[in-house]
Amino acid sequence: MEHKARKFVNYCIRTLSVNLHFLYNDLKLFYKIIAGLVNLDLPLYLSLKKPQDVPYRTRANCEIVDLTDFTTIICDIRPISGSFRNSFFIRTYPKWNELPVSLRQSSSFELFSIKLKLHLLNSLDPSTSRTLR
Repeated sequence: MEHKARKFVNYCIRTLSVNLHFLYNDLKLFYKIIAGLVNLDLPLYLSLKKPQDVPYRTRANCEIVDLTDFTTIICDIRPISGSFRNSFFIRTYPKWNELPVSLRQSSSFELFSIKLKLHLLNSLDPSTSRTLR
């Protein structure tokens, strides 16, 4: 069943805009970096958000406080120059944080790729919500 889903998603990914295609590839690489699948570390100015970084509990940060979200990234600096603002890590980490927690915490890269494609396709037209069966 997973093979059919992957085939369908690969077919649908061709319909993504160029911007979404770049975003898809950026987020795949970011997942590999977070999961330790590539020989590249997060820069020192990016770190995983911990419960002690949250001053008080809200609906937006309750998953961090409850230790169910361990993949939210925070940045310690503010980019000033245009070239730094457009660098890979600075442009990708906010998009990473916008992904659903269940997607960011996928157990394997293949599963993450499929879920990410579906998420991006659903973001184009939420009325035709696609899911893995």
